[in-house]
Amino acid sequence: MQLRSIDKKQYRSRLKNTTIFTIIILFSSSLSLSALFIELMGKDGQSNFGFNMAGVLITLVLLALLTLKFKTAPYFSEMYYVWCIKFELSHINRKIKAVETAAKNGNAIALDTLAYYYQATQQVWLLDDNTLTMDEFIKKENKFKQWMLDAEHFPDVSSYQRQNLQQF
Repeated sequence: MQLRSIDKKQYRSRLKNTTIFTIIILFSSSLSLSALFIELMGKDGQSNFGFNMAGVLITLVLLALLTLKFKTAPYFSEMYYVWCIKFELSHINRKIKAVETAAKNGNAIALDTLAYYYQATQQVWLLDDNTLTMDEFIKKENKFKQWMLDAEHFPDVSSYQRQNLQQF
């Protein structure tokens, strides 16, 4: 997954609108389906928990199907991009200790992977306004930059591929 520049204002606006829409749909559809099930199949004096749960689950399935169908639509492109980047970062996080060890030893693929990791993490954190741990992040990034200088390697972020993580 290649990194690209996205408009933060547009991303945040669309994410907010999508979140609000999802909450409204989840709430209204779950209640409507639950009420319909209770009206059609409910009995006096019985618990309606099962009908309520069925309404919620059916709505969640419908929202998941809508997400799969529209995730690549132009309106959702920024959100889908961030979702994919977070997915890549989770793969790197699973192997971060081994990648860091290899980077300390001058492994070019590890250095490229860490360059991608730090650049992508910084982009996602800035888009999501997650600046609480930015100081710690900068310290780690500075260590990485020193490993880069020690190895005399200038990483190419565009060369990152998830399958390269298999060697760590």
